[in-house]
Amino acid sequence: MATMKNGTGGKFSKTVFGTGKHGCRQRSVFYRPLVLALIICTVFYCIPAIAAEGLYSEPIITTSTLPEGTVGVPYSAAVDVAGGTPPYIWRVSNQPSWLSFNQATGQISGTPDSEGDFSIAFLVNDSYGVSYNRGIVLTVNKVPEPEPKTIVKKDERVNNPNLVYPSAGRLIVLKDEAQIDIPANALRGELPLEVVIEKMTRPPDIPSGLRLVGSVYRVTVGGGSNYDFSSPADFGLYADLNQVMVGEKADLYYYSGAIKQWVPLSASYTGKMMQKKVSAISPFAVFAKQTGGQANGALTDIQGHWAEASIRKLVNLGAISGYADGSFGPENLISRAEFTSILVKLYNLTPGDGVSFADTSNHWSKRSIAAAVNAGIVQGSSQRYFYPDEPITREQMAVMIAKAAGLQYAGSDPFIADKNEVSYWARESVASVINERIMSGYEDSRFRPQKYATRAEAASVIAKLK
Repeated sequence: MATMKNGTGGKFSKTVFGTGKHGCRQRSVFYRPLVLALIICTVFYCIPAIAAEGLYSEPIITTSTLPEGTVGVPYSAAVDVAGGTPPYIWRVSNQPSWLSFNQATGQISGTPDSEGDFSIAFLVNDSYGVSYNRGIVLTVNKVPEPEPKTIVKKDERVNNPNLVYPSAGRLIVLKDEAQIDIPANALRGELPLEVVIEKMTRPPDIPSGLRLVGSVYRVTVGGGSNYDFSSPADFGLYADLNQVMVGEKADLYYYSGAIKQWVPLSASYTGKMMQKKVSAISPFAVFAKQTGGQANGALTDIQGHWAEASIRKLVNLGAISGYADGSFGPENLISRAEFTSILVKLYNLTPGDGVSFADTSNHWSKRSIAAAVNAGIVQGSSQRYFYPDEPITREQMAVMIAKAAGLQYAGSDPFIADKNEVSYWARESVASVINERIMSGYEDSRFRPQKYATRAEAASVIAKLK
């Protein structure tokens, strides 16, 4: 190597490699100053010049926060960078052992094995070597506590009437007020839960147009007021339909927290109880809603009548109605067609077709009579005639009621003084309705089987079926 002077008197090195044994000659002159000049140009001239023209911006990590994770739950999030010139080179430090980082995508992932706040340092370099660093905190939470359940001591299980084992189910009763029949496997899990029905002292608001009949109740499961059954449960509220005025319709309602409204359930009325299958627990109540009808919801001729309560009950159930002038006519005789129509409405039978007698083909009750014939409740007085407008006799009424209610003759005949006046085809039915206390004789112990029935008598008897 030879040392030479430059034009200013300084010195620089020049390395000359002679011809090697392979016959080639190589020379490297000024390589160190040249590389240094290129770096200086890039950093102090080229990049600023590009930036000045709007073609370059320094890289920056735009992610400032990371979504929280949970112990044992797979985690994934992206750390984003803007500006600079790809490709980027990352360095990550202080990350927990379970966390991995993908250089190509900037994605972090893993399954947390411990809770806490982890401060992770990210540094990125672009292709020009310009770097940016940022510390980001990743919070990992512990596994949420399971929903608290009612814990019942061993010696309480037998004596607690509200304790329900999921595999068995149970009928929970608030005496003479409400009940819920929970079927097997409607409750989730294996541990028993306490199911309670209680009155609400501060129920949800009741809108105008609905009138509360009784009280508002709620059901709790395991101490909570929100629960969805795996299969529907039968819920029922006792309802005094004597409180429901004519022109009103009573129904079982539930309160929907999602829409903040009371929603009708189209419940059935059986045994003085409004009943409906429900899939979840919520506030429940029976409301009366005005549907029209007589002014002020009152029939003009039943107040104080001995059958008033029965008439109101059937009117509310939609099984019977008054006349256009607002009267009911409790002492009017009731026809075979009218009585049949009431039973069809009471039992929600579907009006039928295809069954017609010579005297019903154009009658207003034709479809109700067909439905009753199909259900085995009635039959004609002969193979051709039904006599729909004839008043119904007490023994005919007894036969229809016994068939509609599915009563079976028990073999014992109650004492009635005029037993021999009962037609042979009605004797078992008369005995059955008397034994079941649906119908009764008069004070003189006579049944009077051939006597025509009044609208009040029919209402009194039919009301006992529901």
